[in-house]
Amino acid sequence: MNSKKKIIILLPVYNDWASLNKLFRYIDNQAKKMSINFNALIVNDNSSKKSRLDIKNLKKIKKIEILNLKQNCGNQIAIALGLRFLSKKKNISKIIVMDSDGEDSPFALNKMLETLDKNKEKFVFASRASRKENFILKFLNNLRLIFTFMMTGKYIDYGNFSCFNFSNLKKIINQKETYSAFCSSVTKFSEIIKIPVKKEIRYQGKSKANFKFLIMHSLNIINVFSFIFFLRSLFFIFAFFVFFKETDILYFVIVLFAILNCMNLYLIKTQKDAIYFNRFVKNTVQLK
Repeated sequence: MNSKKKIIILLPVYNDWASLNKLFRYIDNQAKKMSINFNALIVNDNSSKKSRLDIKNLKKIKKIEILNLKQNCGNQIAIALGLRFLSKKKNISKIIVMDSDGEDSPFALNKMLETLDKNKEKFVFASRASRKENFILKFLNNLRLIFTFMMTGKYIDYGNFSCFNFSNLKKIINQKETYSAFCSSVTKFSEIIKIPVKKEIRYQGKSKANFKFLIMHSLNIINVFSFIFFLRSLFFIFAFFVFFKETDILYFVIVLFAILNCMNLYLIKTQKDAIYFNRFVKNTVQLK
């Protein structure tokens, strides 16, 4: 891991600069224990609050850049734009993607990088070993996992927290699906390996995971596997026609899948392609 090439941590952020400061301190301490250096790319998703970063005492995070976006694009597009920016760089060995709010544990970095060293052609994702959320949210998330698995054949119990070799970035960087759901796009176009990592509590404020978030996250996953979703919709409609053709359940299922497929087509139409990179990026600022 002591290569001359750099390990880059990509961090999308919207207003939560206090959490990012705390995360940087934890990452710096972990880097000291691991005897490695990191660089960081912050993707500022058009924050309404001015950035206030305390980086004076960071010893093992050698370089920090901020990629400022012209408009608020959302977490997934911010990650995709950050990856597009990094794809043009040289002397990068590995990329780590993690959220800046503290829910992605910096204490898992060593284990994830060690796993990557043994699986160089794969993307390593942190699978949620346990979640510190209320019962209702856990229940809804489990329903989301079951539903997306039924409709796509993929059990995606992981989020953005991941690491991979720079050479594998080419597998996903030109795929439109990366702008919808990073983890799902990787699942579709590359091999992955999951390791259990406990999801931590946010350093500041409330979690963004709510009912609306789970619905949109499910739709984004479905969007990545749109053709499979369409075929499975037909299968379930046929199954309900065979077993429930005399009930109102059949009509409900037909309407439900019709709506979901229409929403899926809308999301496909509005996907942000990589060729629009300059439309969304304002500038870059190097802090150290």
